[in-house]
Amino acid sequence: MIDIERAIGELLARGEAKVAPSDAIARRLAALLEGGDVGMGEVVRLVSADPGTASQVLAAAAALGGGEAPASIPLAVDRIGAAELLRIAKEAASPAPGDRRGPFAAFQRAAWRDALASAIVSRELALARGLDGDEAWLCGLLHDVGRLAAVAAVERLAAGTRAASGPAGWRWERVVDRWHVSLGASVANALGFPRAVLDAIFLHHGVQVAAGRSAELVRIVRTADAVARALADRPEEGGEGAALEDLTEAEAERLAPVVAALPSTLRALERAPAPLGWDPEPDAGEAEPLHESKGPGVRLRLAGREYAAVNVGPHQLIVTGPAPLGEGALLEVEQIERRGSVFHARVLLSWQDGERFGAILMPFSLSGPAVLDWQGAVPVGATA
Repeated sequence: MIDIERAIGELLARGEAKVAPSDAIARRLAALLEGGDVGMGEVVRLVSADPGTASQVLAAAAALGGGEAPASIPLAVDRIGAAELLRIAKEAASPAPGDRRGPFAAFQRAAWRDALASAIVSRELALARGLDGDEAWLCGLLHDVGRLAAVAAVERLAAGTRAASGPAGWRWERVVDRWHVSLGASVANALGFPRAVLDAIFLHHGVQVAAGRSAELVRIVRTADAVARALADRPEEGGEGAALEDLTEAEAERLAPVVAALPSTLRALERAPAPLGWDPEPDAGEAEPLHESKGPGVRLRLAGREYAAVNVGPHQLIVTGPAPLGEGALLEVEQIERRGSVFHARVLLSWQDGERFGAILMPFSLSGPAVLDWQGAVPVGATA
């Protein structure tokens, strides 16, 4: 039987740790790329939801920028360009080897779900504290990238041995726990991750955060990690209680609808992609009520004026702004904070609310995984 511990140590010494794309995002990318007319915004949103693919985008950006990647996915995409982004997406969407089952599949899925939940919560908390939401998303997404690297290493090293089919899932979990920080650091250094992500990998388990080393972002990631663990109903680790106590009452209130929407967001990404041209109704069992935004929302430009999105769902977008929008009008919608993020929507209903005006829009390209990009700042509802 292979000595997994020794083999991982040798793999680490050679700098050969790797992170595979998640099965869920690989399937989504494959379905998107098969459609022919690929929206780059959709590609960016899916890449941003997967530590493995996001890591490759950062590596490509680091190679073009002196060895260190920018501190967010949008900046990295700007650096590498659309052609390289599509190449990375196509590689991630290539068929996964074999039929992954057993403890390896469970560990990979759990690590991916935690990473995405941490990214969403990190972005929301960063916005509440006046920090860069995209940078916080990246730190949350990759702070435990070593878990995925450890799963990939164990799966690779155990392939074809009795260990691969053995029942001792608890043993593999202990191996992953023991090696994930070292492997995460190895991946980060090899691929040129930005300093803030390195700090998140090294420091998020500690109770104290050293000043001057991305301290605010690490604090945010620690809290987001604790929220993700609680959401997954896993045993508490040391320091998690302090991480959750770091939230103010206002921050906890702001996070509440975001956290409540996380399970349905993750389930939506894990479901098999719908056939092209088919627009399914949302699952009745997953419908959630609309929530009024207690935060700033996402700033949009419509008809030359600035509006705020206060709720987003698979088939609708609720906005508020300084002027009425004509019912039935087809408008171009631009997300102000994210350059190049443009889609079209029809105004279904418009009304006056005090000195401002509200409207319900029907977006034509803001369904499924695209909703993910809004999770950090806009409450998510399933139906009107």
